[in-house]
Amino acid sequence: MATKKIAGESVLQEVIPGVSISRTLPPRLPANFISRRPSLIDSIDTSAPGTTLIVGPIGYGKTSLATEIAQRNQGQTFWYTMVDEDSAKKFNSHVIQAVRNVIPGFAPWFTPDLQIEPMDLISKFGNELATHKGDYLFIVDNRRSESAADFAAASQMIRSLPSNLHLLQIRRDKPNASTAELAPFGNLQTIGPNELKFSREEMETLINLSGLGDQKSTILTILESTEGWPAAVQLILRGFSKGKNFQASAELIASAAQPLHLIGEEFVRSLSKEDRAILLPLSIETEFTSEFAQAILGSHFSQNKLDAFAFEGAILSKSQAANPIYRIHSLLRELLYQELKQDEKKTCEYHRLASLYFEGELDATKALEHSFSSKDFIRFEKLFRAGARVYAITGRGNDLLRWSKYAGDESGPGQLKRQTVEIAGHLANLNFEKVEALNASMRLQSHGTELEKFMDRFSSLIDVGSNFSFGQFDNFEALAESALQVDTFADDADFTDSLFIYRRLAGYYYILDDVERLEDVDKKAKELLSQKFSTLGHVHQLAIRALCAYQQGYYQDAFESPPIAL
Repeated sequence: MATKKIAGESVLQEVIPGVSISRTLPPRLPANFISRRPSLIDSIDTSAPGTTLIVGPIGYGKTSLATEIAQRNQGQTFWYTMVDEDSAKKFNSHVIQAVRNVIPGFAPWFTPDLQIEPMDLISKFGNELATHKGDYLFIVDNRRSESAADFAAASQMIRSLPSNLHLLQIRRDKPNASTAELAPFGNLQTIGPNELKFSREEMETLINLSGLGDQKSTILTILESTEGWPAAVQLILRGFSKGKNFQASAELIASAAQPLHLIGEEFVRSLSKEDRAILLPLSIETEFTSEFAQAILGSHFSQNKLDAFAFEGAILSKSQAANPIYRIHSLLRELLYQELKQDEKKTCEYHRLASLYFEGELDATKALEHSFSSKDFIRFEKLFRAGARVYAITGRGNDLLRWSKYAGDESGPGQLKRQTVEIAGHLANLNFEKVEALNASMRLQSHGTELEKFMDRFSSLIDVGSNFSFGQFDNFEALAESALQVDTFADDADFTDSLFIYRRLAGYYYILDDVERLEDVDKKAKELLSQKFSTLGHVHQLAIRALCAYQQGYYQDAFESPPIAL
């Protein structure tokens, strides 16, 4: 299990597999960060029990304010940044990791493969935390969009929390729940945009600290037109401090439908040539490591420059992880990428480099996304063939469905190709009704086409998977034999599909307690893997070996194979 040093700790803490450690630690504030007015900080009561909501649009300094609060409660604060990509399983792991960063060894019963619903986990977590002395603060930075699956409703989560915990949630909108639901014990506080925006006094202080006191009157007029929007104030001051006057007047900002967007455009316009050479290429990604930046920028890469941007805090933020993650602030990234896209040749080249980088990092999704954006469709098809099998074996059906529209054109054969990816996605998602309907439709559409032979074999392969799931073993061996037919169109050069079928046959023979035929399947799987080794093929072969070893009485071998496959 991986270990990393947690900020402020003198010992190494274990990191739960699959956890992004940076999202379980408070963000690092820039060295020149200006603290909010003491009256705002002091007004937030984090004593337990209770609930605090910090609610406001992007750019209102919600996370920075919460980070200041966390610093006041060092050693007693858990932090979790929740994003759209978090599944229920990831939610569970990140919550426990956030607590273990402060209380080593917390929840020894938890393992990453524990099958437990998030609300049940919160209940167990609450019961255990209640046994610890002292009051704690749990800050949840909820960055999930409205379209994200709601597996952890705020009101449900709060009802399960112990009396020695105060919950602080950072949100873009207020939860749809009553006051009684959001704070059944203790007080409910809501900090909204009116409290978060900069006061006139704060803006005057910021002007002086930026060394712009001689222009205070002019700059203050422009800042006041933003109505104290923290992100807008920061961008304007950064532009002026670099000696770049904004063309947008206070009147223009005040009357704009999207004032921050207008200010962002002015800010990007004011960047130097050297800054553009770094920031424009990096805008192809929402967040990145130093290694990624070096792969994209080549000779233009400068670690000192990246850290300088993060130090200022106006353009980049930097995580506290051992291998820091940099993030370009969302609005600026959008504007930088829009400018980059004006040069199509350069844009495609940067996406190509990113695809190569993520392929080397074994990140199939990112490699595919950047390959598609680079418009290298030959490379995309090659990556997709390999990536689709990765998604299928790891149960990532939604990724298959998302990419299926690129798997074929609008011709008859093209639509059938697309449907082969769709059906694999539904199978991975265990949506068997759609699998059955689509399989029948594909067989019908393929009659009389060049794909008929391929579709017969492919449909048999799908039937092997779904029939095994339901224990429908009539003619199972005949189905498997049909699915094992050689078909050059399937491009199963590394025998991944064949090994998938052998794996299902092995499961069938294991159920029948037929050791002889199970050993025969194990032998055939090893022969295929020796002809052409592949990581995915090895996963299937290890599963077969585990079943065979168990039936043979080699229990230690059977026990060791699955962890290797994982």
